[in-house]
Amino acid sequence: MLGRTFEDHELEEAKDRLRESINDLEMRLSQTRYLSGDEMSIADISAAHELDQTRFVALDLSKWPKTKAWLYHMVDEQPIMLKYSKIMRGFADKAKKRVAKL
Repeated sequence: MLGRTFEDHELEEAKDRLRESINDLEMRLSQTRYLSGDEMSIADISAAHELDQTRFVALDLSKWPKTKAWLYHMVDEQPIMLKYSKIMRGFADKAKKRVAKL
């Protein structure tokens, strides 16, 4: 990012934090339909937008089925979210060919 080179241990720590965060998200989505309860909120919109960015590192969400389904619902089934996500997804498709998979 911005020309900085990261050490392998820094990348592994970041991957571990990401996995922990998704584990927490999975647990929350096991209890409620959305992050704040039964209705979509700004928390869902914000979190979905950020999680969709993991396409840049080719994150496989199959280990987290509730999170995967929630993200699909939040982005792919919401026309306005999909409209704005398509640009970044295009960049991610090109970039993920260059990074190691998690």
